[in-house]
Amino acid sequence: MHGVNNMKKVLLLLFMAVSLSSCASLFVTSASTVAFSTIQERTFDDAVDDTYIKLRLNNAWMSEDWDIYKNCSMTVSEGRVLLTGVVENDEAMKTAVKLTWQIDGVKEVINEIIIREEGKSFLQSSTDAYIATKIRTKILASRDILSINYSIDVNDSNVYLIGIAQNQDELDKVIDIARNTGSVESVVSYIKLKKIDE
Repeated sequence: MHGVNNMKKVLLLLFMAVSLSSCASLFVTSASTVAFSTIQERTFDDAVDDTYIKLRLNNAWMSEDWDIYKNCSMTVSEGRVLLTGVVENDEAMKTAVKLTWQIDGVKEVINEIIIREEGKSFLQSSTDAYIATKIRTKILASRDILSINYSIDVNDSNVYLIGIAQNQDELDKVIDIARNTGSVESVVSYIKLKKIDE
């Protein structure tokens, strides 16, 4: 019965992804997240639930406010949602957070959205993308880090990490890589340590 429920969840996710397929990458990301759950520290159910949250939230942001959808992003790990991006005013930030809490399965909302009247410049966006790519590349190249368990968001040269570390040593290495990447202003970690069965 448990396997049947999992299959129903996957089919629902795929249906939702196709429904939102104006962004083709969203479908690819959703499918790959579920597929890679077998080698992540997240359970299969957690991976499916996280993907469900992300799809629902993307849809809510698109429906409510296109600027929020365009300027903000979310990373979901075990029901914990990290919000980043730049919005024009406090009201937009509150709307993004409120919509996030309305999604079934959300356990925690980590709000790192920045309010800035002039918005994010193209130069800053390029710098953030460059920093994120450099950090991902370094983590991927490290044999001591299970890179699939980590997500990286960069906002105004501030790095936000979320995921599950195998142990404290791995967590320290990930944070060290981020801190020692050029142009990084600060590193904020929301990484959790892997639960060890007693």
